[in-house]
Amino acid sequence: MKIAVVTTHYANNYGALLQTFALQKYLNNELGQDAVALAYFPPGYKISWGVFHKPRSVKEFLRFVFFLLNMKKVRAVKIRAKKK
Repeated sequence: MKIAVVTTHYANNYGALLQTFALQKYLNNELGQDAVALAYFPPGYKISWGVFHKPRSVKEFLRFVFFLLNMKKVRAVKIRAKKK
């Protein structure tokens, strides 16, 4: 029987890729099926998996620069807010 595994396996880590490979290998070797992995790319996947994205405005660019320059302060404020 032919099996198509539809998955998003090109994430920003190797876990998704290894899981897809292991599932395909198990289906092919252990169960004797003809399995194929099909890559699914949801809309906006490049933005959600990217570390940095292209700023859409000057305000967004300045916010990003401020964040990079004041990373320790911003993180401390977020941690304090989370504790409340």
